Amino acid sequence: MAFRWLLDIVRHDRAKQTVKTGQQVFTTLRNLAAIGAAAASIATGGFFVTRDRNPEATPSASPPALTLLEQLRGPLAFEASFTQDLGTPQPLPSGAAPTAPMIARADGVDFTGPGAFTPLLIRRTIPAKYVTEIELIAQPGTDATLSYTPRTGATQQYTVAVDVANELIRFQTIDRSVTPFRATSLIPNAIPATGVARGQVLKLAVAVDGTRYRIFVGGQLAADVTDTRISVIESPTTNLNMGVSVNKGLLSINSLRVFALADLAGAQSLLTQLKGQLVYEPTFPKDLGTPPPLASGARPTAQVRARGDVVDILPSGAYTPIITNRQIPARFVAELELQCQAATDGQFTWTLRGAGSRNIQVVLDPTNELLRFAFTDSGATPTQNVSLIPSTVSVAGVQKGRVLRLGVAVDSSHYRVFLDGELVGDVTDDRIPVSAVAQTTINMGGGLTKGGFTVGKLRVYELRDVVASPSIRP
Repeated sequence: MAFRWLLDIVRHDRAKQTVKTGQQVFTTLRNLAAIGAAAASIATGGFFVTRDRNPEATPSASPPALTLLEQLRGPLAFEASFTQDLGTPQPLPSGAAPTAPMIARADGVDFTGPGAFTPLLIRRTIPAKYVTEIELIAQPGTDATLSYTPRTGATQQYTVAVDVANELIRFQTIDRSVTPFRATSLIPNAIPATGVARGQVLKLAVAVDGTRYRIFVGGQLAADVTDTRISVIESPTTNLNMGVSVNKGLLSINSLRVFALADLAGAQSLLTQLKGQLVYEPTFPKDLGTPPPLASGARPTAQVRARGDVVDILPSGAYTPIITNRQIPARFVAELELQCQAATDGQFTWTLRGAGSRNIQVVLDPTNELLRFAFTDSGATPTQNVSLIPSTVSVAGVQKGRVLRLGVAVDSSHYRVFLDGELVGDVTDDRIPVSAVAQTTINMGGGLTKGGFTVGKLRVYELRDVVASPSIRP
C-alpha cells in the first residue's frame, strides 16, 4: 500500500516538533474523558444528536427505536485486544521503517510524534460486509491523521481520513494510475469532527456493503456513498487497513470493534415503521389553496399549477408556497415525490417547523444537485443558515429527471429526513417552540427563473411510536 501517497493528501506540511506535554498527565485526562464519554459533547458540525431528556423512563414506556447504525450491526466479529492482536508494522513502501511510536495498552493503543505513517495491524478476520467502530481521543493541540482504507484495487483505494488538527473527516478515492496521482472527494464537503483537537472523544463508524459505504459520526449517519470504481471481492479479509501519522502530540484509539453487517433486506425500513394511520392524500386541484401575499406584502410570482395528480411550480419569480388546506397532526410523517425539469434553478423548500424568522427546512438545490437540511434565521444579521447534518446530500441526476422520494418524521423537536427510504438526517433541535396544536397546511414551495419543480404522491400520516424489530438487533 502506497501510504506515502496517501499522506501527501491528508497531512499538511508542518515543522515536526517534539511533544513536551507529559504523557502521564494526558493519560489521566484521556481516562477521565473515556469515563465521561457518554456525557461529552461529540459535536459533528451541526448534527444535533441530543435526545429527549426524560429524567426517568416509566416502566410502561416503550424502548427507543434503534438507530440506523444499531440496525446495521450484526454479530460481533471481534473487539480488538491491542496487547494481544497488535502485529509488528512492516517497512513502508519506500523501505523505511515506520517512525510514529506506537504503544499498546490493555484498553487501547497510543501513537506519538513526530513520525511517519505507522500501520495498525490487527490480524483478525474481517467479514466481507461489516461495520467498524473506532473511538478516538487526541491530546489537545495534536497534529495527526488517522487513515482507514476500507477497499483497495490495483491502482485505486477508498480512504476515510480523520484530520485531527483541522477537525475534519474526508472520504476520498485515490487514483495512482496517473501522474501526479488524483484524489477525488466522494462527498460534497468534508465531515466536521468538531472538538477532536480539544480532547473530545470522537466515535467513528464505517459500514461497508459491497460498493456502498456509510460513515457515521457520534452514532449518526454523516455520509452515504455508492461507488463502483473498485471491484468488490465477496470474501473475508485478514487485516484492517488502518494507520496513524503524527506531527506532534498524542492520538489514542481507545476501542475498536468489528461487526458483521446485518441483513436488513427482510426488515421493515424505519420510515415504514414510523407511518401510522393515513391522515390524507390530497386531491388536486380540489385541495390546492391560493398562495397568500409574501411577508413583504408582494404577491408570489412563481406559478403554482395543478396537473392531474401532481402540482407544478413554474417560472418565474420569488418563493411561492403550495397550499393544501387540510389539517396536519402535531406529530406526523409525510412523504412526496419531487422531480425537476432540465436546467431548473432556484430552490425547493420544505419547512418542517417555523416561528417568526426561524425555520427548520429541507432544501433542494437543483443547480448543484444537493439536498440540505438546515436551521435558518432571517431575523439575524447576517442571516443565519446552519446545516443540521455534517454535509449536504448529493442527489446526482436531478437535472436529468431523477425522481426524489422524500420523507420526513416530525416529533416535537425531533426531526428525521429520508431520501429514497434511507435515513439521511436525524436531529433534535429546540430552537423553535413546539406547539401541540395541529398545523393547517404542509409548508412547502419554491422559487425559480427557469425549469420547473413537480410534486406528486404527497401523503400525510400520524406518527407511530415504534420499536425496531428485535430480529435486527445485534
